[in-house]
Parts: sequence; structure tokens; C-alpha cells
Amino acid sequence: MAEFTQIRRIDDLGRICIPREIRKNLGINEGDPLKITLINNSIIIRPTPSDASVQAALDRFLLNLKYDFDIDPDLREELRRKTLEMKDLAQNAQEKHKKENV
Repeated sequence: MAEFTQIRRIDDLGRICIPREIRKNLGINEGDPLKITLINNSIIIRPTPSDASVQAALDRFLLNLKYDFDIDPDLREELRRKTLEMKDLAQNAQEKHKKENV
């Protein structure tokens, strides 16, 4: 991705607006969680994957795995099992998070 710089002002509530071009390039939508980190004298803002996007990525991986005929069948099955385990872990974490935030 090309470098993109723009000056923005902080409003009276401490908010900044992330330019549309950056949000579009990074796939950031309204309500998405962002990780804000202070390193030395720099503020780093990174998108963090939502539970739904993690599940969707695992689903895409499973689908690609199903049609990847160049991979050893035993390895394919092991990857499928491990991915399903990750899906279960992600689902359990999502449910736990919802219960804690009710």
C-alpha cells in the first residue's frame, strides 16, 4: 500500500476522523474495533479482526483446503481438524465475551 499522509485535528472530545481512503483501503467500517498503541512518541492505530471476520477467514481457509488437490491428503485432513478446532475456540471466546459484556 502506498504511503498516505493527511493532517487531522482532534475535536473537543479527543476524537479524530480517519480519512475515508484509509478506512476503505484497510476495510475499516463503522463500529469496527481498533487497537491504539503508544510507542515512544508515536500513536499506532491498527484494525483488529472481529470475531465474525475470524470465523469468515477460517471458513474461507476450509473451502480453499477442500479444493487444493496439490496437498497431501493426510496433511489436508490434519489442517481441516485443526481449523475446526480453531473455529470452536473462536466461537467459545465470542460467546464468553458476550456473556461478560451483558
